Amino acid sequence: MMSKDNTLDRVHAADMLLKEKIKAARKQLGGSLKDRREQLGISDGMLGSHVGVTANTIRGVESGRFAMDIDLQFKIYNVLGIKSYFSVQRDDRENKKEDMAIEISVQLTRWLDEHPLISRNALCEQVGYDVSNLHKAIHGDQDIPHKYHQAFIEALKPYGFNYGNP
Repeated sequence: MMSKDNTLDRVHAADMLLKEKIKAARKQLGGSLKDRREQLGISDGMLGSHVGVTANTIRGVESGRFAMDIDLQFKIYNVLGIKSYFSVQRDDRENKKEDMAIEISVQLTRWLDEHPLISRNALCEQVGYDVSNLHKAIHGDQDIPHKYHQAFIEALKPYGFNYGNP
């Protein structure tokens, strides 16, 4: 017959092993999310902005330091275009609309980053957008809200910006 102390030691050892497995799984999942985010050209700040958390939280999830709840997991998967193991019926038109908004924001900020001689103050004045928020978007800390996309596209056309041709 096993002693009570021996049983507790075995339970403790099993618990420690389980914790290590969970930690390794979080790290592996986080690494996969980071790879996908970078593949899409989305900064940690931009992803955080879309899902309602800070860039630091995204980095913590990607490194495996932070566990994410189901709400955050769903939001991140949605932005990154990852199908989860469980399925919930969603409107495909809404998914496409959100995907397109992210794509436009990424393309605008990349183009602006590559064209530093464009006066961002004048551009923002023309579009009606705050220049400090534009700087944050260019540096990947947030995205350009959907309602400004068309105004930016039109304002940048004379300078050679053509949405859809990066």
